Amino acid sequence: MNRLHSYFEALNRAVVRLAAALLRGFDATVGRLPVPLRLVALCAVTGLLMFWVGVAGESSYFRWAALSPLYTQTLARVGHHTAFRLLGWVAWMAAALAFASCACTFVRTSWSMRVLQAAVLGGMITWAGLIWLVVDGTRLLHLHHAIEFHRFMRNEVWLASIALWLPGALWFSGILLATALHSTRAWFLGSDTAAPGLADRIAANLRSGGPAPEYRNSMWWSGALHVILILLIPLLIRGCGWEAPYAVPEGDGKPAVLSQIRMIRKKVEREKVILSLNTEILFYKPDPDESDVLKMAMLETEHAYVAEGLRGQTGEGKGTRSGWPKGMPGRVRFIRLEYNGGDWDQDLAMGADYNMLLKFKEYTGFKIARNTEHRRINRLRFFPKGKAPPFVFLTGKGGVQLSGHEIKILREYCIKEGGMVFADNGGGSFNAGFSGAMQRVFPGKRWINIGNDDPLFQYPFAFPNGAPPLWHHSGRRAMGLKHDGRWIVFYHQGDLNDAWKRGHSGIGEGLANQAYKLGVNVMYYSFSHYLAHHHGTRSDG
Repeated sequence: MNRLHSYFEALNRAVVRLAAALLRGFDATVGRLPVPLRLVALCAVTGLLMFWVGVAGESSYFRWAALSPLYTQTLARVGHHTAFRLLGWVAWMAAALAFASCACTFVRTSWSMRVLQAAVLGGMITWAGLIWLVVDGTRLLHLHHAIEFHRFMRNEVWLASIALWLPGALWFSGILLATALHSTRAWFLGSDTAAPGLADRIAANLRSGGPAPEYRNSMWWSGALHVILILLIPLLIRGCGWEAPYAVPEGDGKPAVLSQIRMIRKKVEREKVILSLNTEILFYKPDPDESDVLKMAMLETEHAYVAEGLRGQTGEGKGTRSGWPKGMPGRVRFIRLEYNGGDWDQDLAMGADYNMLLKFKEYTGFKIARNTEHRRINRLRFFPKGKAPPFVFLTGKGGVQLSGHEIKILREYCIKEGGMVFADNGGGSFNAGFSGAMQRVFPGKRWINIGNDDPLFQYPFAFPNGAPPLWHHSGRRAMGLKHDGRWIVFYHQGDLNDAWKRGHSGIGEGLANQAYKLGVNVMYYSFSHYLAHHHGTRSDG
């Protein structure tokens, strides 16, 4: 309890010092001006602020909240746009009053003071209306797009709105205090007005503590408690939605190459469809696009590369301490991204992701999570910095539609956080949708064919001819996007997901294992480069 009391006391002292410093700065600048010039400066800034709300308030809100056209159309449909238009008219009136009060301050009459007070009141109403529309807009979006505009996105905008509310509240509190001072009333009403009042006592206490330091102390304690209630509690509530840290396996030592390559020639066997005449169960039914491409895939991988893995040696470690120097104890997780416009969960029910995770354990010996996971893109922001997933998996057969908010989050995840998108073409219209989405996320990047000698194809399993093409829906080469020498997007065009699922879509076990081993390589690469991004640890490539 004593320690908690000392923390609050330190917070109180910090707030007092900050307020005193701000007031000293105010006194050193605006405070030295005569009363009319001081009021002109305050009213001019208020007028410009109201002018901005009237001209660009709504468009600035859309940019600040990164709202997509779909969301802006929804807000227009439910009347939010009309409310912003009305606020714009109120802001114009408040701006006109503020600019009029600049001229009225030189006229020493009671009605001039009334104009000044009306300008302050109009500014406060306008700013409160702006905050309300910001909060209510995200509430409406969550109400009409509960899945796409998740409650955590709504709460994040609500919390970020404090950045608008708090400076505005401080500004208008300061103007209100300035207009209530004895010197201001004396200027307009004459020097024979009443004695200094509450506003003067507050100003004196803020500057020096006044004749009653206890009063100042209690006032700041009250202010500190309000800050805790308004700021810290929402932060704690937001923290309840944070994701568990991703644990890259810890270890030390040099990178270990786990591949001993030997060439084997495989006999191509025709896969059969088995149908029991006594039951309606079809044990395996190939998709329409699996007939010819399956045969082609088997022929192209006739010379399979078999890697003989050394258990427990993956990563930058050796012996029982295999792993990465800056890793942490825990289990390796496999996280798939949810998105709009297509079937993000393609083959998820067929065990594709978990089969990949099981093979990762088999080949490396690392502990794995008991279940795979899937997250919406906006959830990537809720992982602790430096402990986000080094890769996220994305696949499907349909389009990929990303909101402006999701584009910003995915870009920050790859560029700033050091993560990688592990994408796989499941067929259909995925290639066009995914390529278009990546152009929006990384507008300055161009697709690069990943060379056969790239480190991504060398560790821990070697792929001398690059990634196996498999069904090659949109091409035979694995492609990627790079940033600062690191792959931030790995794109396989041949449906690894189909090879991972139960039944492997009819391909042989050997070819399916190559698909698993490629997945291990991508995961290995993402782990090494994610830690290198955050800690400068050595990684290949």
